[in-house]
Amino acid sequence: MKKKIYIFNEDGIAAMYGIGTFVKNLERCFSDALYNLTLININSNANEVRSYSKESVSIIDIPRTRYSSRKEQIIYYENLIYVLRQLIPYYDRENVFFFNYLCNGQMISLLKKYYRKSQMIFIIHYLNWTLEIQGNTTFFKHIINKWLPDLGTEKENKIYRLYQESLNVFNQADKIICLSQYTKHLLREEYSIQCEKIYLIHNGLQDNATILCEEEKNNLRKSLYFNEDEKLVLYVGRLDKYKGGLELIEAFRILLNENINCRLIIIGSGDDSIYFQQTEYIWSRVIFTGRIDKDLVYKFYQIADVGVMPSFSEQCSYVAIEMMMHGLPIVGTDSTGLSEMILDGINGYKVNLKESEDSIILDCSELSKSIKKIIKNPKHQKQLSQGSRNHYLSKYTFDSMKKQYNKILRK
Repeated sequence: MKKKIYIFNEDGIAAMYGIGTFVKNLERCFSDALYNLTLININSNANEVRSYSKESVSIIDIPRTRYSSRKEQIIYYENLIYVLRQLIPYYDRENVFFFNYLCNGQMISLLKKYYRKSQMIFIIHYLNWTLEIQGNTTFFKHIINKWLPDLGTEKENKIYRLYQESLNVFNQADKIICLSQYTKHLLREEYSIQCEKIYLIHNGLQDNATILCEEEKNNLRKSLYFNEDEKLVLYVGRLDKYKGGLELIEAFRILLNENINCRLIIIGSGDDSIYFQQTEYIWSRVIFTGRIDKDLVYKFYQIADVGVMPSFSEQCSYVAIEMMMHGLPIVGTDSTGLSEMILDGINGYKVNLKESEDSIILDCSELSKSIKKIIKNPKHQKQLSQGSRNHYLSKYTFDSMKKQYNKILRK
């Protein structure tokens, strides 16, 4: 009998955390004849519940609903489960539900009530407290290990509440998939989740990179109106304060002040106005492309000298995987899951984030030094480029991801 795979997705969250890309890859993992695949879109733009097929995938769209209290949220989930019971046979023993966003534990609990023989697998794409404190793990541990009455500030109480909410979800799930060793360790040590239900599976991408020789790279640069002799520093991602964009621009200014011929290319959507003051007087050296097509992004990967990821929090970044796939050296932080994607001196360099109980700081001068270390040494840059490509091939291919997800369903 075919296993029936149901993948929960939420439109708004998917755009923020690269979950949309992940879901497409997860669909491909289960596209074999062994599985029947259904994608359930929560909070979709549909006006009513829709059930239809697209190629070999069944799709259920659940309309967006506003709720302002916990009671209303519970009612929403109860109604959601009622709808799904009309569409998903409860007697099927081969059901597997994948959750790709941090739903309320109530939802998993209700599903388990009606689908008792099914597996509930939760995939951690982000931890809900990280945005509140920029991924400051030191501060997070300080808060959750306090005696509850000692939580003095509103922020501390909110972090503790978010911790309890996610803990409830993790306890309800039958299996939990982490995208990084960092999160796997955190679940064991701080959430006290039993080891046997935690699995580590890195994100993976199909190898669609075309590696160019120097002549081809220079020709592509010319076609995009960049000079051969200028060093291109590339950032790809959302434009918000959690991604370290302000620190990156300040680090780039330091490079310019040292008379290094370089240009900063920032690709992505978001609130670019927060960077306008930061780019004062270096406007001609900083390019904001906005959101552009994937094919064009890949061209920038091909011509760039270094990719920079100054993020305060990541799990298993698709941007980092794309950079490695194209053989691009990476300079990033040692934050959360990003730390294990960058191997110092092998495929790039990590800059230490200085954490305390109430702040987290990225040293712009250290970020600048790491970028300079690469772009001022062509021979070393070439070595890091090969190291980046090798790291992708060893850990982050789609085939590796597919193999591990198929394996987890056999357990």
